[in-house]
Amino acid sequence: AIGCLYAVLSKSETYKNFVIKFASLFKNNSRAICVISVIFFGVFGALVSDPLLLLVFVPFVSSVMKELEIDGKVILSSTIVASLIGGMCGIYNNTMFGILSIEVNALLLVKAIVLVLSLAVLIFFTAPKEVKKTVAKTASKAPVAKKATTKKSTNTKTQTKKGTSSKKNTSGRRKS
Repeated sequence: AIGCLYAVLSKSETYKNFVIKFASLFKNNSRAICVISVIFFGVFGALVSDPLLLLVFVPFVSSVMKELEIDGKVILSSTIVASLIGGMCGIYNNTMFGILSIEVNALLLVKAIVLVLSLAVLIFFTAPKEVKKTVAKTASKAPVAKKATTKKSTNTKTQTKKGTSSKKNTSGRRKS
C-alpha cells in the first residue's frame, strides 16, 4: 500500500517539486539530513509501539536523499536501520514487561543509554563525510624539466637493413 501511494505521488509534479525544494534545504550539507533522519527514525521508533509504522515516511526521505545523490546504503541505514534500532530500544513494549513482570521504569534508563549510543555509532559510521574541496593553485613558476638519464645496455636492440630486429653486442666480447 505504501509503495502504491508513493508510486502515484511520484507521478505528480507537485510532489516532485516538493522533494526538490526540500532537498535544496540540504544541498550544501548532505550530512545534516542523514543525522536528522537517523535521529527522527530512531527516537520515534523507540516511542511508538510498532516501529514498522515509520515505513510510511521512508520513501519520502529516500527520494530526498536520492535527489542529493547520497549512496543507497547510507539511505537504507539512516532510515530502516535507525527505525529498527529504535524498535530494539523501544520504551513501550508490553510483551517484555509482561513476560519479565517488571515495571516500566526499571529498564528505561538502560534503554535510553543503549538508544543514544546505538544512534551515535550509526551516525558516525553512516553519515557521509564532508569532502573539503581544494582549490587548485596555479603556479607562476615554470615546471622544471628533468634530464633523462639513460644507461646503455650491454645488449640493445637495433634494426637491421631488412627491417628485422637483432641484438647488438656492445660488451666488447665475441659472440660464438
